[in-house]
Amino acid sequence: MSDRPYNPLGRFNLARSVEATLLQQPPLELPLTIKFSGAGLYAIYYSGPFRAYRPISSPDYRIPIYVGKADPKGARKGLVDPSATAGLVLFNRLGDHSKSVIAATNLDVTDFRVRYLVVEDIFIGMGEQLLIQQFKPLWNVYVSGFGLHDPGAGRHGSERSEWDEMHPGRSWHSKMTQAKTPRRIEAKIAAAFASGEAATLKQPAASAPPAYDVEGPLPKAP
Repeated sequence: MSDRPYNPLGRFNLARSVEATLLQQPPLELPLTIKFSGAGLYAIYYSGPFRAYRPISSPDYRIPIYVGKADPKGARKGLVDPSATAGLVLFNRLGDHSKSVIAATNLDVTDFRVRYLVVEDIFIGMGEQLLIQQFKPLWNVYVSGFGLHDPGAGRHGSERSEWDEMHPGRSWHSKMTQAKTPRRIEAKIAAAFASGEAATLKQPAASAPPAYDVEGPLPKAP
């Protein structure tokens, strides 16, 4: 325990506040049907029977399988207009994810739920970083490619993402080549659970951050 005073406006603690508020939101079915405006954060949960995901599959929606963000237009280039509205960026992002799950031949969208939070843009990146650091969500850290869009004709023939290899069905799957087998990807997932690196229903992630930090920098996502 540090003898330095707690600073509620420290970067880490602000991120913690955003994270806690997101995790208090109700889990909603995908795809969302009511449109809303704004940018922000989200956490997607799985409760189905897919074997590799059993250690986090629960109707209590406790351990996210994926966390992400939707920034306002221009955020990557630092060109966000503070007076402009973000539009449907977060709603549309979740719609894209729903389409990916629906397209997969071995997933059922009814087994998924999402918590989302519309957030001021300066806090979006911090909140996402902390969520990834805490939970090591499978589709962020151990299975790449869930958030991809169609890579386009110029990249057809290149290697499939791990997610597309595990969950075939998206339109570009047959146009790309195999890089890893599903068995190899499942082994990587199993090892992450066994080592405690990835959070499970039985135990939190081994590197989960403390409840608060008095002044240290925000931990970096892997």
